[in-house]
Amino acid sequence: MFANADKADSYKRVTDQLNSVGLESGLTDVFDNIADVADVFDQVAGESGATIDQDFAKNILGNANDAGEVNKAIKLVQENGGASDSTSILNLAKKDVSELKAINKVAEEFEGSSGALEAFVSQGLDQALQLEKAFENGDIDSDSISSSVGSGGTFSDVVGNSVLEKLRSDYASNADILEVINLNPEKAQDINFALSFVSKGSAQESALFANLDKIAQIMSLSNRFESEPTKLAIVYNNLDVAASLDQMVSELSIYPKRIDVLMANADMAPSILDAYNEYDKIGSFQIIETMFSSSENLKQTLSNDGLVKLLSLYPEYATLIESNSDKAGEISGLIALAGEQYAQPILSNLDQFESVEVLVLRTKQDSAKLDLLFANIERLSDIKNISDKLALENIPGGQNALFSNLDAFKSDPGYYLLALDEPRFLVRLHEITGDLKKVSSTLAYELVALNLSLIHI
Repeated sequence: MFANADKADSYKRVTDQLNSVGLESGLTDVFDNIADVADVFDQVAGESGATIDQDFAKNILGNANDAGEVNKAIKLVQENGGASDSTSILNLAKKDVSELKAINKVAEEFEGSSGALEAFVSQGLDQALQLEKAFENGDIDSDSISSSVGSGGTFSDVVGNSVLEKLRSDYASNADILEVINLNPEKAQDINFALSFVSKGSAQESALFANLDKIAQIMSLSNRFESEPTKLAIVYNNLDVAASLDQMVSELSIYPKRIDVLMANADMAPSILDAYNEYDKIGSFQIIETMFSSSENLKQTLSNDGLVKLLSLYPEYATLIESNSDKAGEISGLIALAGEQYAQPILSNLDQFESVEVLVLRTKQDSAKLDLLFANIERLSDIKNISDKLALENIPGGQNALFSNLDAFKSDPGYYLLALDEPRFLVRLHEITGDLKKVSSTLAYELVALNLSLIHI
């Protein structure tokens, strides 16, 4: 390996990072691709004495077989006006390797048009995965994009408009989905990409359109588990925790065995992320390794860590905490997610913790919505029933309509019944009025009975 003396320092810099990464697959891939790996390190880290970013090192060492693709992507971007400084080069190299490979694939589509390629590098790198999939499926055409860009159109607008029209055509006969598409034209590429992983007419398709606020996480996780339908199903069954789950999958990207344990306990993702971040911050890597060695060890670690933390921070709730010690990890994780200002209402309602947890997650931790939720805690069961119905029917904007109007529900309890009887009507009413207090539940029911269009309101 060290036959070439001029490469010895570069190779050593690579091997010096191996202990800190702890690859599950062993070191064979790294040594088999040492020249390409060292080349990436040289491009990104510069001089041999420079500090190595650990996230970068983990990404490259854990994907050593694709180091050549990483090299290719970095050089391609630099040759076309991108990644002109050390920070942008580092950020590029820290991208998921599937994104870097997609950059190379998309660049091949624009080989005959330097203008389109440069426009892609300057405006479209973050959409490389979406573009690669769109080209594969025949949703976009490189010649028409090159022509439009050459005529003065921006790359983002040209591609976005092309995909948007394709989606409108695909769903022309589905008024509900078409409306969602038209309300979110800026997400056309993301929607099109995420749809490529689900079957048309499936429950997953409906869930996707009902959760466009989580489209970034859905895309990332779908891309990761494209060839693992069981794990993809787990993602769609746990969209309430998609943000935490996506962060954890990213952190564990080069540790497939750890990901297996994570996905078997996906519903606990916020608590897992909270504990992982704390251990990672203080360098307790052995605890992290033990934690992800099995589901049993994961749960035990979270429970023990959560119990100690809760008793230390909230001794006045010691009796309640100890009587719920089996879910101490989840309780601690939820408080960390929502914010310490909500510790009191969370700890005061541990007898309904499962419902509280689900609803806190569905508020997306928006402080105004959390305040309304806890101000109406006496109707927790009713709120949970409505929230579950909105989730079950995959109604776009449903959770936002519910949590934004809990004060209206409190002053006009008839809305609790309307939400269960006519959930889609309730959501549309919120979208048009912006505040359900502007329309009484009695009038709303009359409109439903008369089958009047909301436009008449």
